[in-house]
Amino acid sequence: MNLFKRRQTKKKKSGTPLKWFVIISIVVAIIAAVLGARGGVFDFIENYFGYKDHSYSPVDIEHPTKDIVQKRAK
Repeated sequence: MNLFKRRQTKKKKSGTPLKWFVIISIVVAIIAAVLGARGGVFDFIENYFGYKDHSYSPVDIEHPTKDIVQKRAK
């Protein structure tokens, strides 16, 4: 009988990749359903963080190019 013989121990895995994939998928689905029911990510950000850009003013950038195209067509 060998007194110095070590026992072979198996390391236990914390979980299979499939298990973690299922857990992450369920959490993402729940978050998507909650955000989707409340109007999406942008409404969520505007509602809870109060972020609105009042300084934004849309600019018509196609107008000059349409004028040039119309002048060339004449």
